Amino acid sequence: NELSDNNHKINLTICLLNNHEIIIENLSINDNKSRLLDACALKIQLQKDFISFFSLYLYEQKDNHLNILRPLYDFESPYLSLKETKKNYEQSCIVFKKSYWNSDFDLQLIDDRRARNLLFVQAQYEIEQSHDLYPSDIYRQLETLRDNNSFKDYLLLARTSKFYGHVIIQTCSILYPINDTKKQKLSEFLLAIGNNEIICCLTSNEKKKNQDFSFKVTRIRCWKVNWTKQDMSIALEYLIKKDTLQWITIHTEQAPLISTLLQSMVDEILAKKGGLTSPTSGSVTPIPTTTINEQTPSKVFNGLATRTESDLERLNNNDIFDKVEGDDDL
Repeated sequence: NELSDNNHKINLTICLLNNHEIIIENLSINDNKSRLLDACALKIQLQKDFISFFSLYLYEQKDNHLNILRPLYDFESPYLSLKETKKNYEQSCIVFKKSYWNSDFDLQLIDDRRARNLLFVQAQYEIEQSHDLYPSDIYRQLETLRDNNSFKDYLLLARTSKFYGHVIIQTCSILYPINDTKKQKLSEFLLAIGNNEIICCLTSNEKKKNQDFSFKVTRIRCWKVNWTKQDMSIALEYLIKKDTLQWITIHTEQAPLISTLLQSMVDEILAKKGGLTSPTSGSVTPIPTTTINEQTPSKVFNGLATRTESDLERLNNNDIFDKVEGDDDL
């Protein structure tokens, strides 16, 4: 029985986002994520002060490319979680990468050679993922810096790219256009999550320039993940304009991942408001789902509740919900 054999030692392969493999030896099956993270840092010779800037994630290797599945949590055994994940994603692996959203944290790492190399690997991955989404002359400059091994300059320039630090979610569907219910139809989008926003990029062949739009995290009142036999989705209660909250549903099998990413982004925003200047942990902690029964009558939009004026008066209790007058993101 693997669970009871604590003395059984294993070797575990950890990947970087360039598919480089790191072999971590002599682990116990039941070692948790923190133990493995420390072992990775020791193997890479990463300074202890920088460990909190990185974490471990489950990825799928598909078509010679890595796609994120979910973060690993502190209470998990990475070995057992990977074994279970492989039942559904045969080519899955554990990836070591940075854990934060705020790109200002890069500046605390960029002068350390080993930390800088890790940032460079991830920046290359993110630039490759977003290359077709954002036509720019920056890519040619980045190639020159990469070829000259100017990793620090590469990172400083990459940080100015639109999709730097974003997680790309493929194959999502949203009723579009958002503001015109009469013309709405279910359209395919690619999501880029980062920089305190969700950018929706229309993937249709009929795509026109500047047709992408974004949802700011500070304007999301709450969200919920929905499962049915036919569909999985995440619904965002979003401040579409002053005094108007609207439920917007994103249909995707990666709805739980989006929820986790949003929560980690919110946690980081709140930590920053609290004065923290570096990441405090490697990953977001799962939060149990809470059902709230509201006594106030509500309007209905697209089958989901839209809060009334009395609901809006309570929004000041939300520390990061930003009700900006006259700001219509869409």
